[in-house]
Amino acid sequence: DKGIIKRYKWNKKNDNSLSQNNVWWIYEGSMGYIWIGTSKKGLNRLDRKTGEFKRYNHSDSDPSSLGHKRNPQSLSNNRVTPVAEAADGSLWLGTDSGLNRFDPLTGIFTRYTEANGLANDGIQGLCIDDNGHIWVSTFNGISRLDPISGKVWNFGPSDGLQGIEFW
Repeated sequence: DKGIIKRYKWNKKNDNSLSQNNVWWIYEGSMGYIWIGTSKKGLNRLDRKTGEFKRYNHSDSDPSSLGHKRNPQSLSNNRVTPVAEAADGSLWLGTDSGLNRFDPLTGIFTRYTEANGLANDGIQGLCIDDNGHIWVSTFNGISRLDPISGKVWNFGPSDGLQGIEFW
């Protein structure tokens, strides 16, 4: 509105700065935060009022990463490609290690991978349809997830797609 551009960048001396300068995805959420996916340093939430960032990263010490059946407290992977918001305010994040549902109010991540039926764990694109289904493009076709039932449908060349890899 004012014709002003503000630049944000990583500052190794400030944990409240952007986690890295290589940004892959930017999304403005309904609560007014700016969500930023990076190529190697996870997800960032920018509070435009304070100009400070909160970082969300993968942690190898997360109990779910160690095989425990607990709610994940971290991303499945630090390469965050697409970001979209569902009607309930949750964020859906694509990574190189599957699809993540993030509840910004609780800080809990839910992960969906090939083990849950996705065509591939490399998520390159993501959108949410009018029925709340999550559609993801991968390196091995397109998957549709019903987040309520957890059921996954996969689509490939036998369904009329021209190939299997989608960006």
